Amino acid sequence: MFSNAGNKTRTAGTLEVQAQLLRDQYRYADASRLLEQALGIYRDLQSPGDEASCIQSLGDLALRRSDHDGARARYEEALALYERIREPYSVGWTLLRLADLAPVGAERDRLLERARTSWLSIGRRDLVERLGARFGSDQASDSTV
Repeated sequence: MFSNAGNKTRTAGTLEVQAQLLRDQYRYADASRLLEQALGIYRDLQSPGDEASCIQSLGDLALRRSDHDGARARYEEALALYERIREPYSVGWTLLRLADLAPVGAERDRLLERARTSWLSIGRRDLVERLGARFGSDQASDSTV
């Protein structure tokens, strides 16, 4: 219906919702196909926030398929877009996804610190506290901000 009306943003949004429903039914290939269609529309519209969200959803699908390298690549692609448009809330969540994929150690700590810094920059101490609860109390510290 939206496609016939020429509303590309709503068409892409509808494709994303349909993809979520297919994902929940474990129809990952179909969900991926719809997300790729939505991504193409967002790129045509030059909508980097929507593009990043769609790419992140593709990363989530890759993760559900146990394709950690594919998920990491999609998350890094989404992160670059979120950073470009200066979206600290989404930057933090994307960094958290990357931290989940990183082995315990310096890389994971660096990703978590960046997420913490992003969220503190917008006053989201509640999200920082969640980091502390999930990964250890060191992540809840705000000594650098």
